[in-house]
Amino acid sequence: EEGAQRAASRLRFSGAAARSGVSFGHAALVSKDPPRLLSVLCALGLSVSEREEVPSEGVAVSFVPLSQGAIEILEPTDPAGAIAKWREKRGGGIHHLTLEVSDFDAAVGALRASGTRLAGEPRAGAQGRRVLFIHPEATGGILIEIVSRV
Repeated sequence: EEGAQRAASRLRFSGAAARSGVSFGHAALVSKDPPRLLSVLCALGLSVSEREEVPSEGVAVSFVPLSQGAIEILEPTDPAGAIAKWREKRGGGIHHLTLEVSDFDAAVGALRASGTRLAGEPRAGAQGRRVLFIHPEATGGILIEIVSRV
């Protein structure tokens, strides 16, 4: 725990995160009422840049670009899918945070070498990018997605 805090402190103050090719990608939201959420975002002058179905995940995703990163809105399309189950259990909220990496294979290798618990294997995600999730048990309850940079 203390070592992790020191490592986080070094990343913050040394700029190592920028040099390592890791940046904020997006926050993924699940809403009980996606059209209402989109209405609020549109009232702020934001707009959906794209909407894509990801049948393998049982979800439709809408991306709302920000000046840095984006908001991803997840809408279940399969009642038996993971996002539908998540929404049924929790209602709405932040589902995960995404970090973009410049070298996806190196990031996955580093996570595996460190013994970090992963949730599955790398796979194709939205926008045709490679994704991998870090299990919430490895982070104290936060689901983090690693995604290849475009």
